[in-house]
Amino acid sequence: MKNLPSYEQFNKNYSLFESMDSTLKSSYLEFKKDLSIDESSITINEEVFGNSIKNWASKSILGSLGLSKVSYIDKARKAHLVLQLDLLDKKDEYETKLEGYKEELDKLSPKIEEDKAKVEAIKKKIEEEKRIFDAYAKSQRLKIDKAKDIIEEIVGGNSRRRAYAEAGLAEDKITIAEQEYEYAKNRSEESGDIDELTEKIKNLRKELEEKVEKFKSSEEDRDEKHTEIKREKESVSDPISKRIIEKIKTAKAKGIIDIIEDIKKDIATYEADYDRIQEEMKKKSKAGRLNPVARKEYNKKLKIKKSEIEGRKKQLEILVGLGKDALSIGRSLKNSKKSEEALAKIAEVNMGEEEK
Repeated sequence: MKNLPSYEQFNKNYSLFESMDSTLKSSYLEFKKDLSIDESSITINEEVFGNSIKNWASKSILGSLGLSKVSYIDKARKAHLVLQLDLLDKKDEYETKLEGYKEELDKLSPKIEEDKAKVEAIKKKIEEEKRIFDAYAKSQRLKIDKAKDIIEEIVGGNSRRRAYAEAGLAEDKITIAEQEYEYAKNRSEESGDIDELTEKIKNLRKELEEKVEKFKSSEEDRDEKHTEIKREKESVSDPISKRIIEKIKTAKAKGIIDIIEDIKKDIATYEADYDRIQEEMKKKSKAGRLNPVARKEYNKKLKIKKSEIEGRKKQLEILVGLGKDALSIGRSLKNSKKSEEALAKIAEVNMGEEEK
């Protein structure tokens, strides 16, 4: 049985675990119907990329969520690779046939009467082969483009899924180049073609290493940021302050707007509580039922409520100071100086003692 991720793991890696919506899933399944080749015969290469995935997240965790967007990136990537390898295979078959026809033509002469008919017949075969291959290649390239489009849809502008997809596709480029190398080695008599492909594979491996390193680095940065957020949230007890710290650290403008609305509601609730406590105190005092102990307890409650109201108002002032809308708040959150200043001010807010 595969391990299920803890809530913390899930929350931390949500952009990768995020489930496929029905529209994207339907788009992928519809595309799969058009594939006329056997995907089961192809396995996507994970020699370099797969090993680096295991450095930051267990494959068993990713694998347990088979409907996650990252798993569909793998599915679409596999289809993309299969289509390209099939095109490469058909192209090699086509070029091998052309070479055979060329060899036949080299043995014939259009000047010799009995060869003329053979030459024309071979030329017709070449034209027919070209027509068939061109039609196939056009159709196949449309499918390849569709596979790319589906990967783009799944990535959806998410930087983590983008890095994941790009590193995987870079690995596939090597698989394709190595297959090109094998075909060229079997067919070419010129070493220049082989040398060119050897250099191409070398450069692709370098490109892959850079993309994998970028992916690993971005994940390590996220891990460090996640640890930092957790540490800062643990340093405060107020739940609103915890939320503010998280949203500022992760630059979530929409989250800040939601918190602003929640703070306004809290202020209204605390002010109503303050008025209610004051009213109760007055009634008991008027009725002569407010002894020194009860008066002290009421004053303590009022002090706590006042502290909570002032604390929420300070939080509101800090957040409103970040901007008036999602766009301006987003800019402030991306400004390291402004976001650090806001965090420092939030840490100084005293919400008072908890009411018993």
